[in-house]
Amino acid sequence: RIEIRGGGAGFRYRLAGGVAGWTITPTTGGVVATAVNLPAERDLDRAPTEAGGILRYAWGSASDWPAVARWWLEILRPVPRGADGAADVRREAQRLVGGLGSAASPRAKLVALLPLVQRDVRYVAVEVGIGGFRPTAPQEVLTRRWGDCKDKALLLAEMLTAVGVPAYPALALLDADGRVDREFPSPFEFNHAIVAIPTAGFDVAEGDPIAGGYLFVDATQTLGSPSWLSPSVQDQEVLVVRGDGGELVRTPIVTPAESTTLSTAFGLDAEGNATGQARLALR
Repeated sequence: RIEIRGGGAGFRYRLAGGVAGWTITPTTGGVVATAVNLPAERDLDRAPTEAGGILRYAWGSASDWPAVARWWLEILRPVPRGADGAADVRREAQRLVGGLGSAASPRAKLVALLPLVQRDVRYVAVEVGIGGFRPTAPQEVLTRRWGDCKDKALLLAEMLTAVGVPAYPALALLDADGRVDREFPSPFEFNHAIVAIPTAGFDVAEGDPIAGGYLFVDATQTLGSPSWLSPSVQDQEVLVVRGDGGELVRTPIVTPAESTTLSTAFGLDAEGNATGQARLALR
């Protein structure tokens, strides 16, 4: 028996996957799920790798993806940033690109800023209470030289903006197997943050991870050029958060940068035994 309660008038839920054998009963501001005699696989070597049925739930007024983005912008509002709260961030960004000259391309500026945010600012996740959703002020992250994914993403976006390259934080799901449920807008679909750079006016290169008019960059990666995006962030729905709300964009599959290919060739004999070869190519 699973009971969720206290969601209030804005509570909503969605079932996905196999729910055979379960009884789902909506309640005021919640839901109850019950089941008996569910099948169990006792042999762990044969246990299923899929989670089976999924019960997603959320509450509040953010019932579409732009509303979810506005919800996050409201949480972000108290964070000092921009011209009012990140003077050191602007100065550091301008210092790092200063040697490139006035004709430096947006890509050259991105390449100049990435080492600081990706490597010099260590990834450390300390998330207490609202800290699980609200990033730390970019100026503080720059000073202490550590932060979690949303801290690093906001810092990179602020530094890019300071040198004339538009950039936005983007909420993402870091999961090699799971996917965001596009039909169920909820802030709880995400566990990661990256950066989305509009491709308009940006000197993109072949093989860049581009989708929906954005180049996607992960500030938590410690290695790789702007053309490399972690496979766990590829082929995922991400919520690009802009000043006017946001939009859901599916990141691309960037096969030229990284791929795994399994090729097999087997033959069966009369007894059902298989003989052959398997070839795994990693790029």
